[in-house]
Amino acid sequence: TTDPRLTEGAETYHTYCALCHGENGEGYAADDANALFNQDFLASVSDAFIRTAIVRGHPNTAMSAYARVHGGPLDDEEIDSLVAFIRSKQRGQSVTVPERPIGTDLAAAQLTYAAKCAGCHGDRGQGVSALSLDNAVFHESATDGQIRYAIAHGRRGTPMPAFEDELSAAQIDD
Repeated sequence: TTDPRLTEGAETYHTYCALCHGENGEGYAADDANALFNQDFLASVSDAFIRTAIVRGHPNTAMSAYARVHGGPLDDEEIDSLVAFIRSKQRGQSVTVPERPIGTDLAAAQLTYAAKCAGCHGDRGQGVSALSLDNAVFHESATDGQIRYAIAHGRRGTPMPAFEDELSAAQIDD
């Protein structure tokens, strides 16, 4: 039998998310929306991170807040079902990412970002051909470890390359 939460989550996904994130969660269908069913993404993010993005949206992007408390159409149960549905797409194990802050050399980080990231994410993180990094919800909910994992390992099957063989560990940490 099928879990009713997953059925409800699938319906909610196809109603509210598929237009931008793709029918199969492949992302980049519209507005540079990320690939929600990408295995690298799912392995490195928590349910709380996914839930926060749905509840609060990503200001300065096309990702609106979907929780009723923030003016959206979804109640808590619908959001829980949507998170469960997205999580159900994960096929492998989750990875452990460091919870501690990683940052070190801001000046070096700015140079690396300008050389390797700004072309897609924009000089201020506003997004050009990749998702925007310039929003408070992302900054509040993404851990340094989660961001480091994305930089090092990329997102297979998306435009986000892995930089672990191109950048030093210190450059990735910065």
